Amino acid sequence: MDEILSAPSEPGRPTTFWDVLHSAAASGWSGQIEALDEQGEAGLVVFHQGRIAWAVSRHQTENLGAFLARIGKLAPEQIRAAQAKYRAEGGRRKLGAILEQDHRLERPVLRHCLRLHTRRAVDSLACRPRLTLQSGTGPRVVEDELTFPLEDFLPSVPPG
Repeated sequence: MDEILSAPSEPGRPTTFWDVLHSAAASGWSGQIEALDEQGEAGLVVFHQGRIAWAVSRHQTENLGAFLARIGKLAPEQIRAAQAKYRAEGGRRKLGAILEQDHRLERPVLRHCLRLHTRRAVDSLACRPRLTLQSGTGPRVVEDELTFPLEDFLPSVPPG
């Protein structure tokens, strides 16, 4: 069953999105944190052993494939071919795994691009006012190497 982690009107709960993420990371937790706003599902952050595996946000403007095309890592036809394979396999493998196995992206490039794309989703959720956050069982994460510490996503604070 899902547990509400943070709600705008519930005293005693963690007060910010970052508090909830920090608690999940510090405890080595695995699962997903779903973010809800006044319009419904805003997104989610998936944790694996206290590390962020990926995140999505309704307010994020591009998926991973569009992101890779925009930054020039892959041609649109390469992305379309990988997306077709993803659909044909029923989503059993992540798009990044398909691109890596098909030798379209090397692991360090894939890892860097996943981090950037995931950071955009986390930033998008962090900017939403009045989120309700609830925990749940997340999808199974099979690639520990493609997870990231929370510190990779924390907002930068200029020196005082």
